[in-house]
Amino acid sequence: MIMKKTLAVLFSLAVFQGIAAKTVKVINITLDKKHIYQAMTWEEASEVDSIAVTGGKLDAQDFQFLARCCNEGKLSGIDLSGATTHTDEIPDWLFRPSKINSARQNGSKESVLGHLQYFRLPYGIHRIGEQAFFNTGLRMIEIPKTVGIIGDNAFANCEDLREVTVRNPNGAAISARYAFDDNMSAATLIVPTGSAGSFASDEAWAKFGEITERDGLYTTRYATLNGNTLESVLGDDLQTTDSLVVTGTLKTSDFQSLRNGIYNGKLTGINLSGCYIENNAIPEHAFTDETDWELKSKLQYVTLPEGVTSIGKEAFADCYTLQAVNLPQSLTYIGEAAFYQCFRMRGNITIPEGMTRLSVSAFDQCRRLSGFYLPSSLSVLGQGCFYLRISMDEEWNVTFRVNRMTPPETAPSEGFYNNPFNSSPSKMKKMLLHSTLYVPVGAKPAYEADEMWSCFGKIIETPDLTGKTSGIAAPNVEKAECKATRIYTLDGRYVGTDMTRLGKGVYVVNGK
Repeated sequence: MIMKKTLAVLFSLAVFQGIAAKTVKVINITLDKKHIYQAMTWEEASEVDSIAVTGGKLDAQDFQFLARCCNEGKLSGIDLSGATTHTDEIPDWLFRPSKINSARQNGSKESVLGHLQYFRLPYGIHRIGEQAFFNTGLRMIEIPKTVGIIGDNAFANCEDLREVTVRNPNGAAISARYAFDDNMSAATLIVPTGSAGSFASDEAWAKFGEITERDGLYTTRYATLNGNTLESVLGDDLQTTDSLVVTGTLKTSDFQSLRNGIYNGKLTGINLSGCYIENNAIPEHAFTDETDWELKSKLQYVTLPEGVTSIGKEAFADCYTLQAVNLPQSLTYIGEAAFYQCFRMRGNITIPEGMTRLSVSAFDQCRRLSGFYLPSSLSVLGQGCFYLRISMDEEWNVTFRVNRMTPPETAPSEGFYNNPFNSSPSKMKKMLLHSTLYVPVGAKPAYEADEMWSCFGKIIETPDLTGKTSGIAAPNVEKAECKATRIYTLDGRYVGTDMTRLGKGVYVVNGK
């Protein structure tokens, strides 16, 4: 397997560069050394034309070493697509010239630093820093689907840039408004099949001279489980799947296959909205691999079906890249540390009516969430369920909507601070200074008298909250065949059943 992977990388480098490199160095830092700079001497590195990393994890020192090879050596081609990273970004200014050592081939007066021309970024990178490739001779770059932010001027003044390949099928999901020069008419943007419209309608990408689609950049697969296991239905195809839509009955044992695809394959999106999940329960550690802490989760979003009543302990723990997951209205239990360290989860969390208790550390370190809704039934909060672990000089701008006339109680605990934020009142007052708490009309005095809830910068009464249940029971979903029309985006997200309510675009209807 390693030999096949190495040969594939060598072939891809030749195709990527268009010419045979004089000296190619293939490195697997898992097998060779812990770092690229330990796998070869500087004398060797300074003479290498291309470097490909086929395995292991890169860190900030590895990126600095590669930049030095480009600036002070001969390195022109870098393929990191076979590696993952300890860091989640390409640092600001990383490959930007620090001194002039060669003239542009087009004869312009301005010179360019280094020899970098071709780059495949590693999987797991979330951000490309500001001016990271500014004023380089970059010609081609491939951006993985995990990138969500491209900093200002990251590719500015790259006059030789001719081809940018993006593996994410949703152009609007990538913040890149000022990443490229205004005039990109000489460059081609290559995107996954079916997604050209998404990029053409976005200001950041519409400036490219041509937008073309290519098969194989992003793969969505559909699996119908009629008594079969997920592994038997998909086999090795799961390892090359980016987004997965599952229907039928998903057994508890199938979560091992999902974890395998997330940690050892390419799987980032899972849509289970058309499933019946065994026992209506997301099991403990469902999406968390405890067998190898060196492995890194790639999961970005999950859609759960109505009918699910429980999310087990640490089900999504350490899913650092997870951005979105829905909480079904049928949910009555969220286990301890269920979403622990889901650093990139964004938006608002609505705890369903009927849930009475939120477990310890349930949303511990989900520091990018902007709001929570707590229902009238939620009477007990576990210690640290909203613990952010931010420093004293940081503030949290968040909105809490609590549909209760009296504050929820905190479950007894042996922790140092026995409250949901696991912080002292003095720290909480600073942390929540710019946050707002909404409560039912007449409930404000009870929250102002509470040591913890009084720390919010604003407490506002609103008639939108009544302090009572809506009276609408959650649906009881049982194992059954679903024959209704189901509509998905190209990346496997379920968006409804009525095409007339959707915007312009390409959709998949019932898997077709």
